[in-house]
Amino acid sequence: MDDETITLLLTGETRVVETKALKPNPDNPKDISKGMLDRLTDSLGHLGYLIPILVNKKLQIIDGHQRLKALVAMGYERVEVRIVDLDEDKELLALLATDQTYGTFNRTKRQDIYNLLEAREAKLSILADYIERKDKLKEALRDELPATPVENREVQYGDVIQLGRHTLICGDSSDPSIHALIKEKHYLLLTSPPYFNQREEYSSWESLEAYLQTMAKVMELSTKSEDMVAFVNIGMDLAFNLPAKFDEILEDCGLSYLDCICWLKSNLNMNIPRFKQIRSHNLYYPTFQWEPCLVYTRGERHKFNAVDTNYIHENYLSNVWKFTTVRNEKRWHPAPYPIELAKTAIQVYTESGDVVLDPFLGSGTTLFACEELGRTCIGIEMSSEYCQHILEDWNGSHSA
Repeated sequence: MDDETITLLLTGETRVVETKALKPNPDNPKDISKGMLDRLTDSLGHLGYLIPILVNKKLQIIDGHQRLKALVAMGYERVEVRIVDLDEDKELLALLATDQTYGTFNRTKRQDIYNLLEAREAKLSILADYIERKDKLKEALRDELPATPVENREVQYGDVIQLGRHTLICGDSSDPSIHALIKEKHYLLLTSPPYFNQREEYSSWESLEAYLQTMAKVMELSTKSEDMVAFVNIGMDLAFNLPAKFDEILEDCGLSYLDCICWLKSNLNMNIPRFKQIRSHNLYYPTFQWEPCLVYTRGERHKFNAVDTNYIHENYLSNVWKFTTVRNEKRWHPAPYPIELAKTAIQVYTESGDVVLDPFLGSGTTLFACEELGRTCIGIEMSSEYCQHILEDWNGSHSA
């Protein structure tokens, strides 16, 4: 967006008008879930109404559809607006470029606007430049956000805990009633399911069939979104080809294969003594040093943030990602996966503001990765002990 347009957005006439006089923009490409609208309403209640609604001379909204909904719900009958005079193309650009902290893009409407602007030979590169600068600004502002610890409590099964913009649900992710607690649609399913009886902590399944039935139910409940990507880190097993089993599960959920990322570990896994067969019995069983991350998709793909292009190009051109396994950092969890892995998956498969679901939240890695990158996490974890630790870690990282 050019400097002239930005100046107009910042310096338009400000006045107070009746809410019923404001008109929704039919081209508005942004939606908001009930859960996100509730959070916006709560935020406005705590912080106050700080940003005027942006409108054109016909009092048609350019930016602020979601804020208006929240303000009306709070009982506002009159609101402050900023009236700007933009030509039609610049108004469409503004609809695309204005902030979406409390909403998500309707991809069909957004693509319609892109197509229209392209047909008019509008300068979409201007929009890309603006979005990149906006992303950099949001990254800088994120460090300035006030600390948001929550009240310490004893977490119990069935609890739904709000951690900033994120939701922690203590429950069984194979239970449909737990998923019914989720009020927002997610775009990315990012998770690392528990191993099958490979360690004492994961020895709760009577058979491989029982384990796969549980995994299939969780994946079915976690892949309801029309447009989505599933990124599933699968642990290697001694006796079964689990990645192939999960391929079948994800395909049965109606997803299509996109990729397989190799997580190459910087260190060998000596906890599983396959290598002893080499010296003791002259049988070749190499030690595990990598794990597959299956990537499946459905519907329209999201582009990653323009500001991340150079970083991704320089570091992740290959489908082999090298990260060190987590050691001794969270001793209360037997197998946390590295936050760098979660952050990379989030960066390459989502946009700012996207919602990420992790039905096996474990040590909370996905939630903390989303917090760093400006995404919203919905995490489900069956262990109340693990949820308690996540709550304590959240408060520790957000204390004054």
